[in-house]
Amino acid sequence: MDRMTPSNKENRTSDLPPLEIFCSVAQDQQDEALLRTLEQHLSPLQRKRRIVLRHQGQIIAGEEHRGVIEEWERHASLILLLVSPAFLASDACNQQTYLAMQRQKAGDAHVIPIILRPCDWSATSFADLQCLPRNRKPITRWNNRDQAWQEVTEEVSIHQALHEQLPLDAVLP
Repeated sequence: MDRMTPSNKENRTSDLPPLEIFCSVAQDQQDEALLRTLEQHLSPLQRKRRIVLRHQGQIIAGEEHRGVIEEWERHASLILLLVSPAFLASDACNQQTYLAMQRQKAGDAHVIPIILRPCDWSATSFADLQCLPRNRKPITRWNNRDQAWQEVTEEVSIHQALHEQLPLDAVLP
């Protein structure tokens, strides 16, 4: 009987493509700093090639911004909306949110709003979605922000684990 040891499990999942994640974030200095913190918390999953995290800050000079963003968002299984006043005011983020919600309704992606800074998002298209942190407290209001980011990281890990349980023919082209 073949026992599933940690090394065997590692080999089994290495054949799967990583979970593709798109982060919709406003072009705002505070929000971009918070995005960098999110990247730090998710770095173990990225290092193990369990996830691929994409956002507008990774667009190479000379690339067509809107086309690259739309391609990344179209291929993402998980879309993170990094919500702040700047996010709500951004036309680009509004368009990305519209596409994300369409993909969620079609069952092609999961959308998770992550509340970065205090703002009124009650009238948005994603107001009914479970946000993170689950207590709806903006990350910048936490005494220990790492605890808030840990909650986000754990939820991404759950989505990544669910992704790995899919049969290979369901995730490979």
